[in-house]
Amino acid sequence: MEEICGLEVVPIDDGEEIAEEAVKEMHARLAFACLPEHTLCIYTYRPGAVRQQVREMLDQEWIADTVQGANETEGSQTVYLQGYVGEEATLITVTLLALEVLGGEVAAGIDAENRGKCDRTISVDELRQRHRQMAKLRHRLALGFLLSLPLLVPVFLLGCLGKMITMPYRLWKAYRQVDAMENGMDEGEKGSRES
Repeated sequence: MEEICGLEVVPIDDGEEIAEEAVKEMHARLAFACLPEHTLCIYTYRPGAVRQQVREMLDQEWIADTVQGANETEGSQTVYLQGYVGEEATLITVTLLALEVLGGEVAAGIDAENRGKCDRTISVDELRQRHRQMAKLRHRLALGFLLSLPLLVPVFLLGCLGKMITMPYRLWKAYRQVDAMENGMDEGEKGSRES
């Protein structure tokens, strides 16, 4: 990672230890040394451990395909990155680029804009400037949301009121459909028995 962007990357100890029987094989938090408060969680699961745990806990094979870590293909291992919404993208993009260099495939791909911003030497000042710009954007979005609340709350309440008013009609309609299906089956059963 340091070779890609020129910034020192440090592991951050979050105190989480992985027991031998745990499903996670590796868990770490990474950060740029100049901004240690902005971290990225990176982890992997032991091959087959999540699928086995799902089978033991739920006894449902079909659900294993929907659980993160349970549907990894044989002979490969997925590296999971966990950040947060509104996070400045340099750290996660550099991590993805490093994983590509190591032979990994990025599932969602890296867009050209982020690749161009991160696949080069980045100064500490430039990184701090990116974080300041992202913080300003988050503040503007939060302000916009707060200013729109006087409009959003009444619209939400009107929607709830509309659902409550139409609920009896929708229940009556659903009851009639179920009743018609049951009566249709009864008549169909009678017709097949008579012939």
